[in-house]
Amino acid sequence: MDLQLKNITNQDSILKTGTASDSTLAIIKQGDHDQHLQNEERSFTLIQPENTRNINPLPKNLIHNDWGFFLIISGFILLSIIQVLYKRRLKMILHGVFGRHYASQLIRERNIYNELISLLLFIIYILSFSLFIYESLNIFADKTGFKPTPVIYIYIAAFLTLFWFVKVFLIRIIGIIFSTQMRSSEYLLNIFLINLLTGLVLLFILLPMIYINGKIFFYIGLIFLSTIFFFKLFKCLNIGLSYAKFSRLQLFLYLCTLEILPLVILAKFFYNQLLAL
Repeated sequence: MDLQLKNITNQDSILKTGTASDSTLAIIKQGDHDQHLQNEERSFTLIQPENTRNINPLPKNLIHNDWGFFLIISGFILLSIIQVLYKRRLKMILHGVFGRHYASQLIRERNIYNELISLLLFIIYILSFSLFIYESLNIFADKTGFKPTPVIYIYIAAFLTLFWFVKVFLIRIIGIIFSTQMRSSEYLLNIFLINLLTGLVLLFILLPMIYINGKIFFYIGLIFLSTIFFFKLFKCLNIGLSYAKFSRLQLFLYLCTLEILPLVILAKFFYNQLLAL
């Protein structure tokens, strides 16, 4: 009987000891888990950069991207229509920029300005050149403090259109005054063809300029426009100096009044705007 009581007592002791051991292990495991969490929090705090608190995300201008993308797509749609309906005529117009033979053939036909392809290409020129100027202002808005709006784009497009028709009027008037209507028409046609080419090239520059890297493609476009400008001057000099009846005074009026002076006025305007900021 005593032996049975001793066995029961020993079994109770073992059970109590096991229960205590389980409780101790649970406490140790819980302590290790808490310590691990504290170490993770401390490590996370240490790897956080100090300047993350000062980051202010800028909202994306979805409205601007929408209407700019719409204009570019519209330009490519017009170009696709031209490719389908006037493919051979487009090649002749582009060849006329560099080949005098093709330009002379277009002059003899006397209907280039009345063709639908000319109207479509001119729309692409106004659309893309205006958007390039607008995007240039938008790229440097942080430095200049001038943030253009879609209304500014409309003003730019209207100015370029008006400037072209004023230029056409002045070229014809100067040609009548100096009795060089034929040479003035050749000069006018070459300027017109160069403008059409400019619009097409800018159309392909605008898409990466807006959505990939604005500044890099801005400078690419600026280099292209500078090249086109000097090429235009070369073409004008070539036309003027190749005909004895085309006086040096008339050539000076063409180059200074219609090509160089507008750029000087435009540069002066933007310079004054920057000084006023």
